[in-house]
Amino acid sequence: MLERDPLPKVIVLSAKDWHHGVIGIVASRLVEKYYRPVFLIAEEEDMGKGSARGISGYHVLNELKAQGHLLEKFGGHSQAAGFSLPKENIPLLREALNNAAEKFPEELFWERIRVDQCVPLELLDATLLRELEELAPFGFGNPSPVLAGKDYPLYLVDTVGKEQVHLKCLFGTQGQWEGVAFRRGEELGNIMGSPTVDVAFGLDWNTYRGPQSIQLLIKDIQPKAQWYESSEPVQAYQELVLAQDEIAVSQSVQELELMDWRKKNREEWNKALLQLGVKPHIWDCTKVNPSWAEGDGLWGMIIGIPQSWQAVTEIIPHFLAKGVRKLIFAESYLEEKALEERTHFLSREVLVQIYRVLYDLAIRNNPFILTVEENRSWQICRAVKIFEELGLVKCLRSNSSQIILEWIPATKKLDLDSSLRYRGAKNSWEEAKAFGVEYSTLNWLEFKKKLGSCANV
Repeated sequence: MLERDPLPKVIVLSAKDWHHGVIGIVASRLVEKYYRPVFLIAEEEDMGKGSARGISGYHVLNELKAQGHLLEKFGGHSQAAGFSLPKENIPLLREALNNAAEKFPEELFWERIRVDQCVPLELLDATLLRELEELAPFGFGNPSPVLAGKDYPLYLVDTVGKEQVHLKCLFGTQGQWEGVAFRRGEELGNIMGSPTVDVAFGLDWNTYRGPQSIQLLIKDIQPKAQWYESSEPVQAYQELVLAQDEIAVSQSVQELELMDWRKKNREEWNKALLQLGVKPHIWDCTKVNPSWAEGDGLWGMIIGIPQSWQAVTEIIPHFLAKGVRKLIFAESYLEEKALEERTHFLSREVLVQIYRVLYDLAIRNNPFILTVEENRSWQICRAVKIFEELGLVKCLRSNSSQIILEWIPATKKLDLDSSLRYRGAKNSWEEAKAFGVEYSTLNWLEFKKKLGSCANV
């Protein structure tokens, strides 16, 4: 409903199939997304039951009082209120609230970024999101946490949505983290071409067109964000960053003993650890998404092949912060399938296979339903997005197990490289493959030199 017209200063929406018991929660989420006062109304016969949520400086109860002649009853406080009104008065309320909003300065509707915590990109995962959800319920007096990151690698950025009004970003050296900035499509030019960006964001679940994953709800994104220095509540954040930098600098100059177990398989290095009697801190890179496992003592271990040398240099300060002084590199191997999934790369052969499946479904019925197999969900969803970019299909609706697609016959021969997703993933896959060969075969002396020049250890 919001996509139909330009975003108003005050959002007033209604529908007859909404349940009045949940519209307050939805209103809060819309405030988070669009940073506008929100009035949602559930239509029930001749009456509407509404719930309102405000922003800083906008007193929703006072605004409702000013339109009291349109309402049956209302009550609440500055940032949240409930109300009821005759259904025919809903358009009048919408017009009156937006007219009244003209008295407020424009900057009132610009969200002031209040950063709660700086978080390294590699620590953004489902576990962190679940921990943040334990702080709920969010609302007035308990706003949802705003996280921030400096110098996140910007893998891809593009505009999406109807009329390209939203900004979609992929972060990380291989584009592993996805983020969306609603109504910020015009900022594409500000960050296009920047290798890294500073980002302020919230975390949320993304269930659109595939399995549930985390996504960044971007509140601000800039090559170098001024709110780090100028925002009032960021003093604690600045102190945290300075403290972390001091720790990293002071510890990185200390000697770190490196050990080469890259040729040892899992059975061999497990046996060696048992003989040493140690339980190291482990960064496991044998999976699609690297993960941490806490250990104890002075030992640390990197198993598998990381995403890049940069990823190794970024993780070393975390080992040092844990007190690690002996770091093992082991089992430098990553399955081809895991490498493809890590880089989101689908070969031409795989895309042709999936394309034929879609064609077979389309000739029977168009539009058609595509069932997403759990063991191939990322491949199917990725392929559909690539085919959408090439103008071969149109996604009409989707959930975690099914996608409803409309087949669009090709009018000319298409080049896969014209798909931004395919081209970006292919480049990432080629770079990751080359890095994997270098990481696993480089002689130990050159390996340590390479690591030392990157990580200053």
